[in-house]
Amino acid sequence: MKRIGVFGPGGGALTVTASLCREPLAAEIIHLVDLRCNPYGNRKPEHIFRLLREALKFLKSEGCDYAVIGCNTTSTQIPRAISELAVELRPRTILGALETSARGLAQLPPQSTVLILGTRLTVQSRYFQTSLEQSRPDLQVISLALPQLAERIDAGQSEAEIRQYLREEFQALLMDNRVPDIAALCCTHFPFVSNLLTETLQECYGREISLLTQSGFILEELKRHVTIEPGSPRLTVWGTSRNAHFERVVRAQLGVSRVNVLEDWLSPAELG
Repeated sequence: MKRIGVFGPGGGALTVTASLCREPLAAEIIHLVDLRCNPYGNRKPEHIFRLLREALKFLKSEGCDYAVIGCNTTSTQIPRAISELAVELRPRTILGALETSARGLAQLPPQSTVLILGTRLTVQSRYFQTSLEQSRPDLQVISLALPQLAERIDAGQSEAEIRQYLREEFQALLMDNRVPDIAALCCTHFPFVSNLLTETLQECYGREISLLTQSGFILEELKRHVTIEPGSPRLTVWGTSRNAHFERVVRAQLGVSRVNVLEDWLSPAELG
């Protein structure tokens, strides 16, 4: 039975693990979340690289055949991190959410118009525009940053508050005459509010816009390597510190009652 490791600094990567758990995969899933040093967005690239290396070393020690990085910050801040660490961890396969999503978007139907919804860092990096200009120049790409959405989700804001925030941010889309065929949720947090995104996009464009998620792209790649058979994957969740809110989310999203704690993890003070 294959082992799949999923890593992220916050709760967003749970959407990846949740999608894997809904599939009849013959696999064990090890989920690691770095609550102690989260968030990564304001950390120096060398610190992010060090934390990512520690996470992958842990997943390797747990016998994982595949490691999924459910955090776009690692790829936007350190573009070569995944490829460099993949050399260290051979023969294990590393799937970065950003890179896997770009490969998935490259499979869209000809002449499609895609709306990229992401964090400020992801949108400012122009990663998807650059990648698709090279692989699929026929596609039209619209990008919109939702800089507060992940934080609002983590803070447990109400649906009414998040809906109002989305309405305000989506005003920028009305200045572009193009209407997307598909919206890609290029942050692993965003699927938590996919229903609100669907509703607000429909208000904006007057018709339903199909959503694609990073967890969906990752799942499709893993299906090429992991056997599909009746049953459910086995799941173990690890955190680098205790967090009551995170543990409640894990119970609600994954049905797991216990989060193991990795005591010997780097602290923010050790990073400098």
